[in-house]
Amino acid sequence: MPLTPKLKACVADKCTKLILTDTTGLYNVTTNPGGWGAPNPTGSGDVGFKGSYSLDGAADVGISSSYFANPVVAAEFSLGEYAHTLADGWHTITYTIETAAHGQVTGTTKIFTYCNIKCCVFSKMLEMKSLDLCKETEKLASYMHLWTLYKSLIYAANGCDADQATDILSRLNKLCPAATTGGCGCS
Repeated sequence: MPLTPKLKACVADKCTKLILTDTTGLYNVTTNPGGWGAPNPTGSGDVGFKGSYSLDGAADVGISSSYFANPVVAAEFSLGEYAHTLADGWHTITYTIETAAHGQVTGTTKIFTYCNIKCCVFSKMLEMKSLDLCKETEKLASYMHLWTLYKSLIYAANGCDADQATDILSRLNKLCPAATTGGCGCS
């Protein structure tokens, strides 16, 4: 079986950095036939070796071959940090490995980011500290509704229910317009 690249992606610094990790693992004929190592590519020493990724179908971004050992000996290793400003929502990352002997193979992963909406929801939660709980019950109820939607968004995204996560994000954006989220420092 050919190499089957696997990728883990995380965001950092207010959704302005993408941190990539190769999670392909090492070759094992029974438990991981798509892993690194003979008969699959072994790492950066393979002739014509190139690693790259693309975000949401944009142009490929090269990954320095210095991230890939020769041979790869770790089940998981860093592929570095890359500057991107990610809007809230789903993103598709395609991870590509190419060698002269094995050709090009790709793996795809999806991530869901929600930095701006998190910032807005947390700001609204802080506003609750100044509420008079006896007199402002409607406002309290709206904040609790916002919090419930936010937690549902996270559960839907983690459960890979793309449609539900997208729907909840849309509903949250109506309650927390983008103008309220800029620069409040959430990560």
